[in-house]
Amino acid sequence: MARVFIPTYTDRRTGKKRRSRQYHVEFKDHCGADRRVVALPVAAGKKASETLGMKLEQLVAATVNRSRPTVELEAFAFNLRPDIKAKLVEWGVIQDDPAAAKPLSFHLLGYYHAMKAKGSASKHIRLTIRKIGQMAQQQGWRRLSAIDAAGVEAYLTRRRNADALGARTCNDYLIAIKGFCGWLVRVGRLSASPVSRMEAMPQQDDEVRWPLGLAEMIGLIETTSTGSERYGMSGAERALLYRLAVETGYRASELRSLTRASFDLDSDTPTVRLLAGSTKAKRRATIPLRPMTADLMRRHLAAKLPGTPAFGIPPSTHTAEMLRCDMADARRAWIAKAQDDGDRAKRIESTFLAASDELGRKRDFHALRHTCGTWLANAGVHPKTVQAIMRHSTIRLTMDRYAHSDRDQQAAALGVLPDLPSHEAVQAKATGTDGCPTIADACAMLALHSGKSATNPDNCGEIKQGAARAESTPNKGETQRNEGNGRGWIRTNEDISQQIYSLPRLAASVHALQSSPTYGESKSVSWLAVRGKSPAYSVGAHHWRRDRRLGSHLPQR
Repeated sequence: MARVFIPTYTDRRTGKKRRSRQYHVEFKDHCGADRRVVALPVAAGKKASETLGMKLEQLVAATVNRSRPTVELEAFAFNLRPDIKAKLVEWGVIQDDPAAAKPLSFHLLGYYHAMKAKGSASKHIRLTIRKIGQMAQQQGWRRLSAIDAAGVEAYLTRRRNADALGARTCNDYLIAIKGFCGWLVRVGRLSASPVSRMEAMPQQDDEVRWPLGLAEMIGLIETTSTGSERYGMSGAERALLYRLAVETGYRASELRSLTRASFDLDSDTPTVRLLAGSTKAKRRATIPLRPMTADLMRRHLAAKLPGTPAFGIPPSTHTAEMLRCDMADARRAWIAKAQDDGDRAKRIESTFLAASDELGRKRDFHALRHTCGTWLANAGVHPKTVQAIMRHSTIRLTMDRYAHSDRDQQAAALGVLPDLPSHEAVQAKATGTDGCPTIADACAMLALHSGKSATNPDNCGEIKQGAARAESTPNKGETQRNEGNGRGWIRTNEDISQQIYSLPRLAASVHALQSSPTYGESKSVSWLAVRGKSPAYSVGAHHWRRDRRLGSHLPQR
């Protein structure tokens, strides 16, 4: 452990011993030799000199272990007094030119060349360096030691409040600085990334893309194929491009890299392949083509040389606008096919071929890739096969982000669930009366066989087949019940009177009807017909408050 002390010396003039005005730090270097440096003045306090001694020991330990010092240690060595730094360099404790001493622009230049040698796209390299440079300029970073998570968070917070940056853009900045610090660790310029523990912001629903439906895609291709030239591409070429994007799941940049030599159209299984440098994952990819698409591509590429681009796709800033313009044309053509004014109003209010919906989901060229994943998932293709076609690293990315389901599919899925019993069915089963006719059914059957309608007030109360009428009739709006024999009258809300029978008497009346010679001729007014079509049943079912059943009083049908 380093020793911090105040040395004494003999004054040459007086011969007396005096104490030094500065602390000294004594430590052992990586070779085991005793070294001493002059620390801070006594007036600065012993604590600061002890901290200096501890940092010197950490530098020696890093040299002994042949490991890279941490960012804090490199910054400490860079900011040492020149005399102390010169001695440490002389003793071999620190390097003469550490990475911490280099300006940040030096490291950014190295990162630029590293990404270029890796084969990253020029646009990606340019945007990444620009994002890191903007953060460094705003936060005042001049050295590697200045980069910290708090500074990155402060910059993103300020940009969100001032410029209204979305979660996706903020995450792009975070990915850029994380990649830069990760590269510094890999090349040995940093011992650890200061932003490795920062988490990405959750992206909101307004940044979710929206796939096209089958009818929408058909309408888009039909309308675009006969459209005029747009962004240097003919209508037929754009329609073929959209078809290929949906059937292969290729990104716009990948489609832009295709040439005549990328297609193998003469084999038994036509394919289109991507080189490793043109894919996002930097791996080669080969996708089979559908026969109709292969025929269309064969005619489209017939007059092109092997190195000629397959499509004249505009820059990435115009691909989304090109698709949205074609979608707008296809939507207008679809609205023009409305049969009447009502149908036209419904089509105008719908989101068919719209650029966005009421939930804020948008449609751009990358939505065609979402369409490919959604169609494959909804067709029942195995998730691993969908993942292989989409070329995703994880199945979670495929199913969570690229496989979408609409309300109709969700409703159809819920329709396969088994039917659960209702409250009335549970009560009927508990009393043993499930499957038996209700009182309303019996009254409707009596009305049909008596030839009088229960919906006619003049005939109300005349419904009877061998059952005695109640002796008294209550006033309007009143209900009278005789607990002894169950007979009486009831007036409904619509001023319709109806006779109440006791269960045994009502059962006997129905049984008499079933035994009559004319019952077999009344098949058209059977129980099923009474339940579904009879106006008498509808009145009875509406005005009978309780679903009382005849139970075992009626014979089983």
